[in-house]
Amino acid sequence: MAREPSNQERFEVLLEQVRKELELVAEGYVTLGQKLDRVAEELRGELNSKIDQMAGEFRGGYKQLDQKIDRVAEKVSIGYQELDQKMDRVAERLSKKMDVGFAEVREAVRVVAQQLKDHEHAHT
Repeated sequence: MAREPSNQERFEVLLEQVRKELELVAEGYVTLGQKLDRVAEELRGELNSKIDQMAGEFRGGYKQLDQKIDRVAEKVSIGYQELDQKMDRVAERLSKKMDVGFAEVREAVRVVAQQLKDHEHAHT
């Protein structure tokens, strides 16, 4: 007849099972840690890639905006130059008209002055 195991033998068997299960838990913990590290590394890579992509898009948008600002500034500068040239032409035409007008006024004043002299001589 088989003898029944003693309490110590049962305890040792139970202790061995607990030790094996603890080893499995420890291995699972290590495996889980490694998986978490890989996932974290993948996420970091994806995040860095997205940041680089967004930074590139930002730089591209900034460059386009800078170019547009340069074109607007150039158009404004050309507009000011054209306006300045038009103002010079208007001032020149106005000056010529004023010169003609002054010459006509001077001539009219000279004629009136002469008429006054002639009138004074006629009545003296």
